[in-house]
Amino acid sequence: LNAVALKGVNDDEIDDLIRFSHGQGFDLTLIATMPMGDIDGGLGMAAKSKFLDRVMDHLGRLDPKGIEAVVQRFARETELLETLFNLMEDGALVVDEKGRITYFNLAAARLTGFQASNLEGQDIERVFPHADWKALSESREGSGGGRIIHREFEVSFPRPRFLRFHAARLESESDRFRGFALIIHDATEARNR
Repeated sequence: LNAVALKGVNDDEIDDLIRFSHGQGFDLTLIATMPMGDIDGGLGMAAKSKFLDRVMDHLGRLDPKGIEAVVQRFARETELLETLFNLMEDGALVVDEKGRITYFNLAAARLTGFQASNLEGQDIERVFPHADWKALSESREGSGGGRIIHREFEVSFPRPRFLRFHAARLESESDRFRGFALIIHDATEARNR
């Protein structure tokens, strides 16, 4: 089942929609027409996180079949996102507030020269020592409103090249720094022209 989520219009019906659709063995897709569909008052990850929290709150009200349907849907969507990220030529990384890599795609492993099995949990300063991560994490650059930090630096491992990274600060709802989402692009060819 598909439903459009409109703040102030049907946000009080979401609970009933979840119970009905899962009770009948259907998946429920809420289509948010941002910003009108912003039921939880925030955009981007904050809104998705709040939506997920609401779904998690309702899991206790679902029967085992409904819970299984929700879990299967999340698994399918996670697999789709993994596939999309791994098709990218640019590296995608998520770094936590302590500077540890918590997510990466295959291109990130290729660009860093690390084996994919060894990249998760690595300190970002070990992977990219030329970027001043401590200064970036302490600065307010790139915070709020979707601003992106852009940097370019040269690396020699696994081979000499110029890398551009685009970083967005990840912050909690209380503006506490939680890390960075990064896109790493090999700019060697463009720089050599």
